[in-house]
Amino acid sequence: MDRVPSSYRAQRGGPPPACSDSLGAPIIDGLVALSAAALLVVNKQKACSDPDDPDRCDRGTSFLAAVFLPPAVLYGIASVIGFSKASECHRVKTVHARLQVGT
Repeated sequence: MDRVPSSYRAQRGGPPPACSDSLGAPIIDGLVALSAAALLVVNKQKACSDPDDPDRCDRGTSFLAAVFLPPAVLYGIASVIGFSKASECHRVKTVHARLQVGT
């Protein structure tokens, strides 16, 4: 039998668990994280491409990291947590459905 969270107490005839097993939000979070990271890399390359102004690379990199890195990290974490929660919900719903059928 599938492992379910200890907080879930399934009962025959009970209501289904109130959670979402949709992967839409975690996928979008992951895409936002990747986009922010890609923007950081692309803009860093632009800032560092001027050989006449090497200080521009240092200034540009610090600013870009401050702007793009926090959203990339936060959305990346949100994506991982979202996938975990959706997987857990799917497992619980599967167990609940099996209990309702009696298998």
